[in-house]
Amino acid sequence: MNKKMRRAAAAIICALIVVLGAVPAFAATYTPVKGDAEHGFTQFLIIDKDACIPDIEFNYSIAPGQPSAASAGKMAVLAGVGAPAIGKATFVQGEAAGTAAAEGLTLAADEQYAQKAVKFDFSGVSFAEPGIYRYVVTMTSAAQQAVEYDIQKGAAAQEKVRILDVYVVDDNGTLKVDSYAFHETANAVAAGAQGGSADVGTAHAALADKSAGFVNRYDTQELVFGKEVTGNQGSRDKYFKFSLSIGSAAPDTVYHVDLSSAEAASGATAATADANRNKTNPVKLTTDANGAASAEFFLCDGQYVTLKGLPKGASYVLTEDKEDYISADGISAQLGKGGEAYSDPVRGSIDAKDIATGFTNTRNGVVPTGLISVVAPGAGAAALGIAGLGIVLFGRKRRNEEEELDE
Repeated sequence: MNKKMRRAAAAIICALIVVLGAVPAFAATYTPVKGDAEHGFTQFLIIDKDACIPDIEFNYSIAPGQPSAASAGKMAVLAGVGAPAIGKATFVQGEAAGTAAAEGLTLAADEQYAQKAVKFDFSGVSFAEPGIYRYVVTMTSAAQQAVEYDIQKGAAAQEKVRILDVYVVDDNGTLKVDSYAFHETANAVAAGAQGGSADVGTAHAALADKSAGFVNRYDTQELVFGKEVTGNQGSRDKYFKFSLSIGSAAPDTVYHVDLSSAEAASGATAATADANRNKTNPVKLTTDANGAASAEFFLCDGQYVTLKGLPKGASYVLTEDKEDYISADGISAQLGKGGEAYSDPVRGSIDAKDIATGFTNTRNGVVPTGLISVVAPGAGAAALGIAGLGIVLFGRKRRNEEEELDE
């Protein structure tokens, strides 16, 4: 190669070096990372200890939350991306309930609960950069009979709404979903000395407003009814027939009956009508598809029946066959079990308290006393006659004895 060619080649190489040196180097890009389906929250359902879990379902939605820009001492929060899925909580009638301690739940002495795990599914959601991605989880269930929603939450929490923050981090050049934080309020995230999040002092510690989930209550009451008999001709061992009808309760649901203050079956006492003898009292009522049920009970003086777990909004009608007694609705405190009045109406609806009702049956009579005055004069005359006859006979005997002595 001659000198001219060498010089030309050198010039081209130098030019290439200059050009290549002027081209900026491209930075490495993240491979997006997907979330998982292993995280979620708990749905609690509280009921009275004597009630049964009903067939009931709670549903939820998940949507991107509001982003917020970084500011002094606060870290930026990004709106959630993608379309994560969320499950539902389905409770089945009669399933077991308990009272064991649970995070995020407080029970009264007469309460029990069941719980369901509700899962998020982020397996179809890809995150392209580190950051905090915010979502809003909302319980979407419309009002359902006797259900009180989200009854245990912080004062600043919005009812039936929770915040879900997904923390995505750089793990040595690779993206990683490090945490799902479920909490009550959309507070700004504190920034640490290095600009990153510093809401907690140690890794994976709980936020101050951490939420275990939603707590709903199934509000039920008891219906107690009884029988008291009064009057001097009232039979305390006579069994009367009661008819109870329930409406607007939960469909296809079993309601338990407490007979601890009554008997399993009526007796066959002389005062009891033939049709009411040896009749079995039911220990449960099962509603039909419309939430209705009816049953007959047989009670005598001082006996009471308790129907448990009736939901708020249910209706009831109680009647009795009084036979030849005077019947009054309700039972006074003087007569009622434990000295309590059972004065609620014998028909109505279940509201915010137990219903205590029943019937007081009275049968009084005026006992005749005239027979004593009619019999007394005759008896007195007879007694006087007998006494007079005795005197006469005694006098005659004495005269005869005296005459014998004179002879």
